[in-house]
Amino acid sequence: MKARRAEPRGDLAMVSPTVLSLDGRPLAVGLLWQIAAEGMTVGAAALAAGGRFDLRVRRGRGQIGFAATEDGYRTGLTVGATIFDDARLGSNWLIAWMTGDGSATWLVAGRDGHVFEDRLVQDREEARDRFRDLAAGPDWDRIIAPRELGLGEGVDEEMCAPLAIGRAKRLRPIGWSRRIAMPGLAVIALAGVLGLVWQGHALIGERVVVSEAPPKTETITHRPPPWARVPSAEAFMIGCTQGMDRVGREIIGWQLGTVVCRLVNDGARIEARWQRAGGTPARLRDGVEAGEVRFVDDNASAVAVHHVALPIARWRDPDAPGAITGRLFDRFQAAGLTMQVERKAGRLGDDGTVIEYPHHDLAVAASAGIGEAAELLGEVGGLVPRSLAYDPGRNVWLLSVRAYHLAQEEAAQ
Repeated sequence: MKARRAEPRGDLAMVSPTVLSLDGRPLAVGLLWQIAAEGMTVGAAALAAGGRFDLRVRRGRGQIGFAATEDGYRTGLTVGATIFDDARLGSNWLIAWMTGDGSATWLVAGRDGHVFEDRLVQDREEARDRFRDLAAGPDWDRIIAPRELGLGEGVDEEMCAPLAIGRAKRLRPIGWSRRIAMPGLAVIALAGVLGLVWQGHALIGERVVVSEAPPKTETITHRPPPWARVPSAEAFMIGCTQGMDRVGREIIGWQLGTVVCRLVNDGARIEARWQRAGGTPARLRDGVEAGEVRFVDDNASAVAVHHVALPIARWRDPDAPGAITGRLFDRFQAAGLTMQVERKAGRLGDDGTVIEYPHHDLAVAASAGIGEAAELLGEVGGLVPRSLAYDPGRNVWLLSVRAYHLAQEEAAQ
C-alpha cells in the first residue's frame, strides 16, 4: 500500500530574510517577480532587472521570479509563492502568514495567475499597514490572515487548506557560466551555453576570450539581407522613447508595468500594461495620450498599443565578428555601461542560400546613459534594432539589437 503523504501542519519559521521553513521544508521568499517581454531571453530579462541575479523560476503566463545567491538563495529551493493552489484560492488571493514566534510576516498574493506580492516583513506594524493597503484593492476572491494582525471581519484564518506543495516550483540557475567584474562594467560571460566568443585568444587581462571552430564557407545568395531597410539604433531609440512617453504614463490608481517598444515592418509597436490599484478605467483612458487602451480581466488590468513610424537608415555592410567583441566592448567599458552578448552561428540551405546570417545579439541595460549606448551601437554595421524596454519600478532601460555578419567573414576569423 502506498504511504499517505503527511498533511502540512503550517509550522512557519524564519531561517533568514530570504528563506522561511514550513514544516522543516525551506522556502525561498521575497523574489523579484517580473513579466517577461515577448521574445526576450531569461538572461536578457535578468540583466534588465539589475544584472545581479543568477537564479530564476517561471510561473504563470510568462512571469519570471529572480533571485541571487549572494542574498542567501540557492539552486533547488522551493519557491514559496508557488506552493499555493489557485484552484482552491481563486484567481485573486491575498495571504499574510506569520511565523510561529511572531517575528516576521510573509505577505504573498496572486492575481490572474501571476505573483502580485512576495515580501517578508519583520515589523508587525509595517506588515499590518502593508496588508491593509493590499486588501483595499479590488476583486479579491480570498483573503487569509492570522488573528494576531487584528484585521477584523472578512478574513479567513485557515492557512494550510489551499496549499499544493507537491506542485511547487524550485529555483534554477539562469545558465550564465561566469560573471566577470570590470571597472564600471559588469559583463556576463555566456561561454558554452550561449557561446560568447572572442575568437583566437585566451584570458587576457580583464577580458574573457573563448575560441570556437568557424563554420564552413559557402556561397551566399540570399537577398535582401535583414539589415537592408531598418532604422538606425539612434532613430529607433528616439522614436521609441518619444512614443513611450505618450503611452506609458504613470496614472493615479494604476500600477504601470514594463513598457516595451519593438521593431515591426512598418515602424515600431509600443505596448504598455497596467494593473488596477483602486483607479477607474476612465482615469486611465484620459491619462494615456496616444494608443488604443483595452481593458481585460474585468477591468483589473489594461493594455495600450501605439504604432510609430521610423526613418530608414542608409545601408551599412556588416562588420567582422571581432569588431563586436573587441572595439565595442572597449567603448562600453569606457562609458561605464553594461552589455550582454550572445553569439549565434548562421544557417545555410542545401543550395547555399542563407536561411539565417551569423550574428551577435546584444542587450544593454542602464538606468542612465541608454542614449549613449544607442549612439555607440550606431557605429556597428549590419545592425538591426529589436526592442527597447523600460521598467519604471526599477528605473532600468534595456536596449536589444542584433549585429549581423557575413558567413565568409565569420569563417575567416
